[in-house]
Amino acid sequence: MAGVPWFAQASSGYAMPSFGYILGMLLASTVVGALARRGADRSVPRTAGAMVLGSAIIYAVGVPTWPSPPA
Repeated sequence: MAGVPWFAQASSGYAMPSFGYILGMLLASTVVGALARRGADRSVPRTAGAMVLGSAIIYAVGVPTWPSPPA
């Protein structure tokens, strides 16, 4: 957690932190957890697929909500 901008009053990092990544993490954990309950954690390829899907969800929700750089 060292260096996370919200612990430095948004004075560090590229820009202010995006709440979209937190929402994306919650959504991804729900989806990946549901896949694991259905057996996506039984083999390496299916586990890797679930992990890729989780990462894609985090980025799909987090990137569009990232604030633009200051002018």
